[in-house]
Amino acid sequence: MIPNAVEVVSEVVVSRSRDEVWDVLADVQRQPEWMKDALSIEVLTDGQLGVGTRMRVPTKIGPFRTTDLMEVTEFVPPQRWTVVHRGLVTGEGTFELEEVDGGRATRVRWRERLAAPLGFLGRWGMTIMRPVLRGIFQADLERLRLLCEAPDDDALHAATDSR
Repeated sequence: MIPNAVEVVSEVVVSRSRDEVWDVLADVQRQPEWMKDALSIEVLTDGQLGVGTRMRVPTKIGPFRTTDLMEVTEFVPPQRWTVVHRGLVTGEGTFELEEVDGGRATRVRWRERLAAPLGFLGRWGMTIMRPVLRGIFQADLERLRLLCEAPDDDALHAATDSR
């Protein structure tokens, strides 16, 4: 349990197999292509992505900028991936992939539990920001969907140009 955290949940259905979606989702160097708030991602640990991988992510939401330090705490390909956020905003984020339509499509659920500093004031601020964050995260997932479903680079450019 994260004190004073608010929860933001977004989801999208992608017309690709769970393995195909996982391959794009777990390619952290490509996340800034579809995550509007992630300006870049610097992996701080060696080896393949998995439990213990640490990353530094400069983040921008509206006029607010911060550096998010993340560590992967759960990694179950191709089903679930959880990170802990350590920075100005703390919390936990999870991506869950579920096969739908007999495995021909994948539901991607993104759940964030986020807390800002300053106790009650931080929670109040995060509560006010929740609809904004939900909109941003939903748009991010739509760009992920376009990226996964892209037959070629043209769709990728359309997805990333909408940033």
